[in-house]
Amino acid sequence: MGKIRVEELAAQMGIGSKEVLFLLQSIGVDVKSPQAALDESTAGRLRAEFVRLVKENGKTAVFITHSISEALEIGDRIVVLKRPAMIAYDVSFDGGTGQEERELIRSRIGDVLAA
Repeated sequence: MGKIRVEELAAQMGIGSKEVLFLLQSIGVDVKSPQAALDESTAGRLRAEFVRLVKENGKTAVFITHSISEALEIGDRIVVLKRPAMIAYDVSFDGGTGQEERELIRSRIGDVLAA
C-alpha cells in the first residue's frame, strides 16, 4: 500500500487533517501523527462517515470503545467483555431499533458492568 497523504485526503473529503487522522485511526490505519481531541460535533460527523463507509463498501468492522453511547450510535452488535476474558453481554440490533429499545440496551449494559 502506498503512502497516504493526510492533506490530500482532507482536501478530497472536505474536512480537516485532524478529522482525517481520527477517521484513519478509527479504521485501523497506523498513522504516525498524534490524534488530536475532537469536539463532539466533529467526532459525531466522523462516526457517521465511518458507518457510511463501512456499509457502502460492504465491510465488517470491529470498533472498540469504552463509551456505551458511541457503541449504540455506531454498532449493530455490542459485545461487553469482562475479566477474566468472558463475554458478559451480547446483543444485536439494526437501524430500525427505536430510542426506547436502545435505552433498554443501555440500561442492561450498565447493569452488567455494575455486577
